[in-house]
Amino acid sequence: MMMHFGDPCIHCGIPQNQVPAGSCQGDATKAKPISYCSLGVRWDKVEHFRIRWSDGRVTERWAHISEHAPYFHFGFSDDLVNPPRYDEKLRTHADGTP
Repeated sequence: MMMHFGDPCIHCGIPQNQVPAGSCQGDATKAKPISYCSLGVRWDKVEHFRIRWSDGRVTERWAHISEHAPYFHFGFSDDLVNPPRYDEKLRTHADGTP
């Protein structure tokens, strides 16, 4: 279930004061990263990230530290104005496992 995000919603374009009840039926491909967590750096300088998106999904990414991580667009988008916030809660999966 995708929730509305932003004003107007970045997924469906509906202003916040006109949002109907229920989940957002907008375009999930317009989702933006809203938080991230570093899960560590390997011996070869590749860092592992977990990223939460505005549509509710959580993805993982591995990036060499030379790519200016942690949040330099995560390689997905060039239109991020503000970096996503760091969220330590992303260190564990929904079921509580690391």
